[in-house]
Amino acid sequence: MKSIARCAARILAFVCAGTVALAQTAPAQPTPTTPRPAPHRYSGKITTIDPKTKSLTILPDKLVINLTDTTKIVKLKAPAKFEDLMVGETVTGFDHKDAAGNWVADSLNVGPARQVLDAPAPKTFIAPPPKTATNAPAPPAKPN
Repeated sequence: MKSIARCAARILAFVCAGTVALAQTAPAQPTPTTPRPAPHRYSGKITTIDPKTKSLTILPDKLVINLTDTTKIVKLKAPAKFEDLMVGETVTGFDHKDAAGNWVADSLNVGPARQVLDAPAPKTFIAPPPKTATNAPAPPAKPN
């Protein structure tokens, strides 16, 4: 009986020591960082371009979007520069608000917006041709 109690005490001491050791070597929790604001989707036509501030005004919302060196500009599926933009072009993209409350473009796609389908295209099914048996006997003729 005493040996069982000693064994149980040793196991308990071992488990407690292991738990304390794990608690001491646990990695520190990362400090929370300020999350980046959720991106905002925009689309419209360019009405004004300001090369000094590298900003665009887009209708229909009269949204002023600032471009930075990190803004990814794509024109007709090819990389482009701010100087390639023209008034009247259709643009889409994602932007976010900076600390001052200004909209800053993350991406700017120049060209017609992708067409969204209301419903998926109907699927057509083509039945395979019927199999013909080469060695099968002909079916018996039915009397009229």
